[in-house]
Amino acid sequence: MAEIDHEVVIDAEDTDHSESELEVWYSTNAIQLFQSVASSTTSLSASILEYRVENGRTYHHYKDGKYVMPNDETEWERLDFQHEITVYTLDGRLGVAPPNDVGSKVGRVLDLGCGTGSWAMDFGDLHPESEVYGVDLTPVRADFVPPNVKFEIDDLEEDWTYTQPFDYIHSRFMSAAIDDWDKYIKQCYDNLAPGGYLELHEAELMAKSDDGLLPEDAAVIKWVKLLNEASERTGRVFVSAPPMKTKMLEAGFVDVELRMYKWPHNSWPKDERYKKLGAWTLENFGSALEATCMAAFTRVLGWTRDEVNVFLIDVRNDLKNKSYHSYCPVYCITGRKPEKEKTPPVPQEETEAEDGA
Repeated sequence: MAEIDHEVVIDAEDTDHSESELEVWYSTNAIQLFQSVASSTTSLSASILEYRVENGRTYHHYKDGKYVMPNDETEWERLDFQHEITVYTLDGRLGVAPPNDVGSKVGRVLDLGCGTGSWAMDFGDLHPESEVYGVDLTPVRADFVPPNVKFEIDDLEEDWTYTQPFDYIHSRFMSAAIDDWDKYIKQCYDNLAPGGYLELHEAELMAKSDDGLLPEDAAVIKWVKLLNEASERTGRVFVSAPPMKTKMLEAGFVDVELRMYKWPHNSWPKDERYKKLGAWTLENFGSALEATCMAAFTRVLGWTRDEVNVFLIDVRNDLKNKSYHSYCPVYCITGRKPEKEKTPPVPQEETEAEDGA
């Protein structure tokens, strides 16, 4: 496993078993929060908006079936909330790479798998001097887009055709969306200007507990194993983030750093910051569980919608269990394309031939 350069530690000396205000609110409002229906957008062509409707959720039509997460309003709300959680995790920053430093001036920026467009639009607002491009399989449905932000519908697994390099490429939670990560990272490298930065964010599905209090037979562990089984059958495996550090080094990046953050599954930590982060994570995962596995379990494993929902009751109970001290590892990997690429050594036989000429 790649060495982690920065890792946070959550003090588990005392567990807070009381319910936070957010958890109390969520327990009474969760049904209303996640029962909104998909909205329509008239500015986009009908062919792009022909979504697949399945098990009460909608999925993208472009490259149908390639990505198992839904694209309805419920998922859009969750993704926007998850964006806020990520920004909170990073102490109010949109990323950790130097382009996010105060006062930095950035030229061309590319947000891969932009989802709702929240990150791209926030970055565009903070950096009016930048040209920000967001790419996804599903169209962005924002009511207002900053003038320096543009969105494109495209498949990032195909060969990229950009004619100008980027100064900063941002990629977040693309685990199950990419089949060939070596190609993905290489295309990022090739499309960066010298000195440009790549920043990857990925979450580890498998729940962790630093003090070993999470049972090996917990439903949340079984959920991950079943999801991995389904993804392996389809060839789209949920990847582990730490090996991305090695892949970035192999692609030619320098100054590569791997950071590990922790999202508590509920408000078990005593520390107020992590208590809030845990309450938000529980709310986020309450919707993410079904969004992540419904298509995979029903399409690949042959489960019914009811079987999935019954199983997820136990998984949610595990996430709420404060005695487990469980959390979701979230990784950030950053790297820079060198200003001058190393010239490959000339083969010895060519050198000898030149000497003999």
